[in-house]
Amino acid sequence: MPVANPNSPIAVTFVDNSGNILRVPYVLTQSAVPSAIAPTGSMANNGAITLGTALPTTYSGGIYLNLPASAISAGSAAGSYWAVMSSTTVGTVFNNVLSGVPTVPAATVPFVTTGPGAYTGVTTVQNLTSLTLLGGTMGANGTMRIKTLLSTVNSANSKTISTVVGGVGISSFAVTTNGSFNGLFYFNNRGAQNINVTTPAGAAGAAIGLGGLTAQVTAIDTSTNQTIQIQGTLTTATEFIILDQMVIEIMYGP
Repeated sequence: MPVANPNSPIAVTFVDNSGNILRVPYVLTQSAVPSAIAPTGSMANNGAITLGTALPTTYSGGIYLNLPASAISAGSAAGSYWAVMSSTTVGTVFNNVLSGVPTVPAATVPFVTTGPGAYTGVTTVQNLTSLTLLGGTMGANGTMRIKTLLSTVNSANSKTISTVVGGVGISSFAVTTNGSFNGLFYFNNRGAQNINVTTPAGAAGAAIGLGGLTAQVTAIDTSTNQTIQIQGTLTTATEFIILDQMVIEIMYGP
C-alpha cells in the first residue's frame, strides 16, 4: 500500500505485507523537447533562420535554439528561443524563451523584426535545462539518477556536457566524433545531506566524469533547495550541441 513519506517533500513509499518499507524511485523531471546551442548562421526578417551547419534531423515539432545577443534583431537578448524547423538548416524562430525544463509553448509568439543577417554561434557555457531540487528530497542516503541523450557534430573538435548542482559541477564529459550519445550517472548522499559522491555509469564512446571515470566528491547541501543545470560548451561556433532527451529520478534514502 502506498503511503506518504514524512521525511521527503515528494517521495512515496510502499509497505509490504511484512511491514517492510519499499522506497520507489520517482521522476523529478523528464523531457524529450530538444534544447540546443545553435551553430553560426544567418537571420532574415521575422525570425527566419538559416543554420550554417545542418542539424541531424528536421525538428519540425520544434526545438529551443540558444542564440547570441542581436542574432534575431538589433538589440535582441541572448537566450534559448523556440524554433520550428522546415529542414535541417531552415526554420522560424519565435519569441518564446526557454525557462527551466524544455516544454512546447502553449502558443507561439512571432517576431516582427528586421533580420540582422549573419551571426556567430556561442562558445561560452550555456544552460540547456534547469530545475530545482527541493531541500530534503533525497534524504541522507538518497540517490539522484540522471540520464541524457545528446546529439552533436561528428568532428575532432571538443564539445562538453556538464551537470551542475547548486553551482558545483558534479559531472562533465567531452565528446568529439560521437554524433549521438547517452550519458548516465548517479549523484549519491553519503549518510549526510551535505556529503555527496557522483559516480559515472556509462556513456557511448565518451569520457565521463570530472577528471575521467572517477568518483567526484562534493559537499552540496541537499537539505536546502538547489538548482540543477545541464550545460553545454562548444569550442567551435559552427557546431552544435542538442539535449534531445533527459530523465532525472530520485531514490529517497533516510
